[in-house]
Amino acid sequence: MSRRPAKLIVLAALAGFSFTTPSLFAGTVFQSLGSAGPLNWSVLTLVNTSTVSVNGVINGNIGIAGSSGDLLLANSPTVVNGNVYMQAGASILNPQSVNGAIYSGQDLSLASQDALNASTIFAQLAPTLFLPGNSINGNTVINSQSALTVIDLNSINLNSGQTLTIKSAANTQVVVNVSGGMNLNNASIKLAGGIGVNDVIFNFTGSGLQLSATGQSAINALVLAPYRSIAFSAGVMHSELIAGGPSVLLGGALTAQTFMYSGPGVPEPGTFVLIAVGLIGLALTARRRSLAAAAA
Repeated sequence: MSRRPAKLIVLAALAGFSFTTPSLFAGTVFQSLGSAGPLNWSVLTLVNTSTVSVNGVINGNIGIAGSSGDLLLANSPTVVNGNVYMQAGASILNPQSVNGAIYSGQDLSLASQDALNASTIFAQLAPTLFLPGNSINGNTVINSQSALTVIDLNSINLNSGQTLTIKSAANTQVVVNVSGGMNLNNASIKLAGGIGVNDVIFNFTGSGLQLSATGQSAINALVLAPYRSIAFSAGVMHSELIAGGPSVLLGGALTAQTFMYSGPGVPEPGTFVLIAVGLIGLALTARRRSLAAAAA
């Protein structure tokens, strides 16, 4: 494939888009991800990802942090119900599939680094719960009421309707560090007990096996795979996917099935400017009131 197909369209860069980095905190999945988190993205690919192919529906924003990243969107019914933010040098095919705006020339290095930092933090957490054989190879229920549960696994393999259920209370956190691969075939990762999808993260460490999901698989959790390639051919995913391997394939060009991502979007670049102006206005108002009080 040519690096710059004739149909390639990249919109002009817009200034003013920026991220802020909260301090990383290992006890909270959301905080640890910083600017790479699910309030900003449904799909975020990192600096080493060169191909992102989508044949499905993405509800939320896409971030392409690699300067040589190609976002290849299939024709209808593929659709991105959100914005696309691309590192300088990245490109997009079939931009008409994006219902939101396309911002090129962005600096997504901070989001990419936040994802890498978070993965390191999660990987260094000591496990608090142990499973037989450190692997999941069939129907499994994980019960935990701890504020933070950490599990180390070698691999996840689920087939033909098998389910991994994580049961924990609301406002608790579950971190699952996986050193090997994940293969889902008509299988599901489900939550129970009140825990939310953004409070459970599967952190795939190292540059190991490609992660795959086929059939009508479902993932109700964050997936952080900063060095892995992804091949999710069909199904549904609620929350965010972060990947940094050479290729990320979402949906199957040979099927009518789609892989749907569901997540909120980041503010428009202009929103950050409005917020800044508002804060400056509040500061000036407070200063005038203070000076008036001193003069009285």
